[in-house]
Amino acid sequence: MAVTSRLARSACVVLGAALAAAGASAQTQPESGRSVVTGVYTAEQAAQGETVFKNVCANCHASSQFTGVAFLKPWVGRAVFSLFDQIRTSMPQDNPGGLSRGEYLAVITYILKLNSFPPGTTQLPEDEAALKQIRFDTLPGSN
Repeated sequence: MAVTSRLARSACVVLGAALAAAGASAQTQPESGRSVVTGVYTAEQAAQGETVFKNVCANCHASSQFTGVAFLKPWVGRAVFSLFDQIRTSMPQDNPGGLSRGEYLAVITYILKLNSFPPGTTQLPEDEAALKQIRFDTLPGSN
C-alpha cells in the first residue's frame, strides 16, 4: 500500500509539472482583449475555486505548484483558455473532465489569486470565445 501511495503521489507531481510545461506547447493565443492584470475574476469566484482546489486538487497538488515565475512563464502572452482547457481535459487524473465547467473556471480564478493577479467586479466568463480573449501577463515589477 505504501508503494502504491508513493507511486500515486509521484504521478501527481509529474502531472503537475506537465501542466506547467504544457503551456509551452499549447497554441491558443489571444487576438486582443483583456489581461489578467486588469481584474478579470471576482473574489467570490476565487473563494469558490479555493474550495474546489482543497476538496479535489489538493489530494495530489500543493497550491505552490501553480505559483511564481516558473509556473507562469509558459503561459505569459497566452489565452486564459489555454490553461482552462489543459486542466479541464487532464484533471482530476482519475476522472479528467469530471468537474463542472464552473468548477474548472473557479480553480483558474484561484490560480490567478495565488499569483497576485487582482480581482475585479465581473466574473471570469465561462464562454470559450471570451476566455480566448483574456491573456496572461506578468504583474508590473515581476520577473
